[in-house]
Amino acid sequence: MAPKDHDLVDTGITFASGAAYGMTTVAVGQPFDTIKTVVQSSGEGTVAATRKVIAESGIIKGLWRGSLPLVLGGTFMRSAQFGCNDLARDALRDSSIPSFKIGGVVESHIVLAGMCGGLGRAVVEGPTEFFKIRQQIVAQWSYREALSGLGVTMGRNTGLFSAFVVYMDLLRPYLGDSPFVYGATCSNLAWLTVWPCVEINQCVWPFDVVKTQRQSGRHPGVSAPALLANAFREGALFRGLLPGLVRSSIANGTSMVVYKKVHAELSRLAGRDDHSNI
Repeated sequence: MAPKDHDLVDTGITFASGAAYGMTTVAVGQPFDTIKTVVQSSGEGTVAATRKVIAESGIIKGLWRGSLPLVLGGTFMRSAQFGCNDLARDALRDSSIPSFKIGGVVESHIVLAGMCGGLGRAVVEGPTEFFKIRQQIVAQWSYREALSGLGVTMGRNTGLFSAFVVYMDLLRPYLGDSPFVYGATCSNLAWLTVWPCVEINQCVWPFDVVKTQRQSGRHPGVSAPALLANAFREGALFRGLLPGLVRSSIANGTSMVVYKKVHAELSRLAGRDDHSNI
C-alpha cells in the first residue's frame, strides 16, 4: 500500500461513496436477496420461492420486501464497511505494527483493515438485517429480538469483507479497468469463501444460512450451533446460493461502478486526488 496524505475530508468522501454503494445495492439487488432469504428460511427451491412471493404480494411489493430497512440501514452499513476499512488501513500504515505477507501472498494490513470494515458493517447490519428478513418472510417481530443473530453476522462479515478486499488487491491487475467486472467477481469470490462449511473446532459453520435462520424467528429456542449441525445433516450448506450469487454479481458490480464515480466526483469537487483504497 503506497503512503498517502489522508484527512477527514478524504474519510468523508469514502463514507459518502460507500453510502451510494449501499443505496445502489438495495435498488438493484433486493429482489434476489428476498428470494435468497425465503429459500434459506423455508427450505423451498428457488423457482418455488419466487412463484410464492409473487403470488402472495405481486412483483414489485413482493420482490422488494424489506427494502425500507436496507435503504436506511444499508446506506450506513456500506458506508461503515468502506469507511472503517479506509480508516484502519491508514491507522495501520502509520502505526508501528509491521506488515507482512501472509502465505507470501497477502499483506497482513489489508486483511486486518478488511476485518475492521466487516465489523463496522456488522454493527449496523445486525438489526437492519433482522427487520429486513422479518419483512421478507412476512413474520412477526419485536424490538427485543433485534440483536438476534448478531454474533453470526459479525463472524460472517469479518471474513466476508476481509476476503473481498483481499481479492480486490490480488486480482485488480488481472481483471482490467472495469469496476463492474472486479466488483462482481471479487464479491462472488468473497461470498463463496464464507458461504460453505468451514470446520472450526469440529463444528460446521455455514454463516449465511444460519444467520438468516437465526433472524427469521422460525427456529425459536434453537442455538446457532444446533442450526449449524442441522444444516450440515440436511445438506443445506449452499441453500440459496444461486439467487445469492446472482444478486451479488448484479448488485455489487453495479454498486462498484457507482462507488467509483461518486468517489471520483467528490474528490474533484473537494480538490483532492482520487486515491481510493478500493
